[in-house]
This record gives sequence, C-alpha cells and structure tokens, in this order.
Amino acid sequence: MGWIGKVGGGIIGLLVGGPPGAIIGAALGHQFDRGAGQDEGLRGPGYNAGDPGIWSAADRQRLFFETTFHGLGALAKADGRVSEAELDSARTVMANLRLQPAAVRRAMDCFTLGKGADFPLQEHVARLRQACRSQPQLLQTFREIQLEFLLDKPAISTGERMLLLQMARTLGVSTAGLTHLEAALRARRAFRQQRTTTTPQQTLGGAYRALDIA
Repeated sequence: MGWIGKVGGGIIGLLVGGPPGAIIGAALGHQFDRGAGQDEGLRGPGYNAGDPGIWSAADRQRLFFETTFHGLGALAKADGRVSEAELDSARTVMANLRLQPAAVRRAMDCFTLGKGADFPLQEHVARLRQACRSQPQLLQTFREIQLEFLLDKPAISTGERMLLLQMARTLGVSTAGLTHLEAALRARRAFRQQRTTTTPQQTLGGAYRALDIA
C-alpha cells in the first residue's frame, strides 16, 4: 500500500478508535518528526519550483499535517475565542498521532497561526487540494478531522459552520456534500457510543446465544 493510502486509512482508523489507525498515526508522526526541523517549508526534495503541480510524497505529507492544524486553529477561533476544551481537542488529535515533542511544537505553531485574523487559510486549503488532487481520500480525511473537531463541542456556532463550509467549497465540496458527511460522522459517533455502553458480558452472552451455546 502506498504512503497516501496508509495515511488516509490510518487517520480514518484513528477517528473510529481502531488500533491500526494508531499505528499509522505513529508512522505519520515519525515521518513528520524527521522533517520538522528542516527549513525547506513545503519544498521537499521532490518539489519542482517551475511546476507547482508536481508534489513529492514528503510535500503532501507536510502540507496535510500543517493545513490540518491551521484549520483546527481557525475553527477554534471562529466563534471569537479559543476555549480550553478546544485546546484539549487539538491536543487529543496530536496524542492520537503519537507525535514526538518536536512535531507537537510544530503542530501547536500551526494551530496558533491558523487562529490569526489575517491568516490566509483558504490559500493553504487550496494548495492542499492541488497537492492531493489525485488522492481524494486524503482530502476526505482532512474534512473529517475538521468536522470531528467541531462535533466534540456541544453545538457548532454559525461562525464555525461558515468557516467549515468555506474550506469545503475550496476543496470542491458542496453544501449538500458537507451535510451528508456530517450526518455520516454523527451516525458513526452514535454507533461508537452504543458500543461503549454495551458491556463485555452482554456481548459475550449474545455471542453464546447466537451459537446456541450455554
């Protein structure tokens, strides 16, 4: 499986709480740690200055990582202030990715940049779309992370929803498409919650009954 499939599948796995997602998340964090101290910005070894349409895997990985936390920072600030709960949600994403200290610092830097009133978020999102145009599953993962961040809150504010819609449109997703994704994520959360409220004894008993075993 190529890098792009591993990262896309891995982060989706993280969102549903699967161990494979955590393993791939650790790999993503490790790879980002290796490049976190470089001064190349988004211009990795495969970057072609004459053709912005050519992106190396390292470029895409770095861009995905940074834009993800830019977006989370912008969403956290969209309702006027950043709450401690929103900071905790961002830290949870970092913890799930098992980032090393250097990568955590970089993620927090990106989160802080994204909060800035003058930060050109849509330009970064547009660049992500260009870099990942042949990997739509990665763009889907990006949208899911942003939405999951908001779904952790009791309610999504008007400002947050507008910003989320702007990002979706920049990525070529319609309002209907975003609404469909939100409904799917809410359903997944409900299923996950139902699983956690089922005791192991209940699950085991059901299995015994299904197998007609005492």
